Amino acid sequence: MSFRSLPNASFPRLRGGKPALVGLAAAVIVLAGCGGGGHKASASDVKTVTGGGYRFSAPSSWSVSRSGREVTAIGSPVDLAGVTTFTLARPYRPSLWTKAVKALDRTAADLAAQNDGELLARRTIVVGGRRARRYEIAYHADGVAMVEQMAFVLTGRREHQLLCRYERGGDDGACRTLFSSFRLG
Repeated sequence: MSFRSLPNASFPRLRGGKPALVGLAAAVIVLAGCGGGGHKASASDVKTVTGGGYRFSAPSSWSVSRSGREVTAIGSPVDLAGVTTFTLARPYRPSLWTKAVKALDRTAADLAAQNDGELLARRTIVVGGRRARRYEIAYHADGVAMVEQMAFVLTGRREHQLLCRYERGGDDGACRTLFSSFRLG
């Protein structure tokens, strides 16, 4: 099985060199009424985001950006959730799961090392009714402690990389929403 390598940064890095402003912006967003408790969203607090053959939910106040194979919902310079779709070199079949897990685990460990981060968790979960591999990586970017949660959903010749990013110690509600709401079709 052949999997493409993950880029150095799964999604764009933080912009600018003012980490204090990032914290201030995140605080303003929370105080401005994005649910009062971060990203814990009820059915009325989310919007459906669609991409090429999939959909997911994101906080309704977040802006959506589309670029090529990537659809991203952005809540602040730090907070984001999105999906990028890649074409696999060969079709994935469930019988290849064990090999896929080994390859994905290596890739996630490499990504954590490239970012001078730490692979905090890796496990198999169900996303959209399919087995998926989920990872959590902690790292620092532009002086901000970050966490990226990602899951890989494999189907046929497609790999959907679900990725969510937030400030370490912050609310991971947008990640939970992304992983629980992702659907193919």
